[in-house]
Amino acid sequence: MLPSDRCRPLVLFAVSAAVIGAATHDVQAAVTQTQLDTNGFLTNSWASFIASLDTAINAILSGGSYIQWARNLMLGAFVITFIAALGQYAMAASGVVDLAAILVRGAIVTALFTTYSTWSGVCFQGAFELGLQIQQQALGSRDIMAPALFIAKVFSSFQVQNGSIWNFNVETIALDFLFTATFIIVAIASFFAAAWPMLVYGVAKLAGPFLFPFLFHERTSSFFDGWLRFYAGALGFMVLGRLCLIIVSILFSSVFSIPFSANPNLSPVVLQPADLGGMTVLFAVGGLSILLLFATGAFVAAVVGGSNISISKPLARASQTAAALMRAAK
Repeated sequence: MLPSDRCRPLVLFAVSAAVIGAATHDVQAAVTQTQLDTNGFLTNSWASFIASLDTAINAILSGGSYIQWARNLMLGAFVITFIAALGQYAMAASGVVDLAAILVRGAIVTALFTTYSTWSGVCFQGAFELGLQIQQQALGSRDIMAPALFIAKVFSSFQVQNGSIWNFNVETIALDFLFTATFIIVAIASFFAAAWPMLVYGVAKLAGPFLFPFLFHERTSSFFDGWLRFYAGALGFMVLGRLCLIIVSILFSSVFSIPFSANPNLSPVVLQPADLGGMTVLFAVGGLSILLLFATGAFVAAVVGGSNISISKPLARASQTAAALMRAAK
């Protein structure tokens, strides 16, 4: 919350414009009620962004120049790999099974590339819907931004008592600054957990096609494995980030006795600087929320990193097995 007009220049000078908003005689929220309205610009803008992103991704992956470029790279990688294997076969350094394994690998990679939009979209839709289904059961809402809006609105309803210039002291200014900083960080962390997965998903989805050529050589196939873990991390963040938002929303609802709603009907709660109990509870809840929300990335890394997701080794085994079966059938 912002201090009085007389104190504001001192605060701005000390914290280098860390406090955002217009100050009046009374303390005001750093984010206005209109901006945090459930049906306001944030929810609508984010829904519009998701629709635009989906449209753009589908347009890019529907067979334009980018996909043609990736397909040409994949064909070139296959030809180089097959010619190298053919040379080894001519020098009796490899057998027919190795040549057949290259052909089988090419068929599998081509099938994965051709159906890329389908299987990657199914994985995304599954993770996206799983997070929203859990949120629906826990909070009664499927709105993507509803938990973040609820957290920000509840925190912004608290205000620090605005003192007179004659009672000006460093302790009051420090509390005002810490309160405002905590609110801003909690709001950023909440919207980060809600928005970040979609941004990472967009990057991962568009980056996938040009990594397929690396699958034709075992020494470079780790690049595709890295992308696969990156994509799995984006999907994991959609679920785990949503769970963290749900838990923080329940924490705010329980501690402050406010039913969950993306647009709760709140009255300002004025805290006195001397009310150490109330300030401690508010800072403790805010601090726990910040730690949990920003730790989502570490949770995802622990899950995805521990899973050792890879396609190169199964692909090598599948191509070798198929080639051996083809040879045995003859």
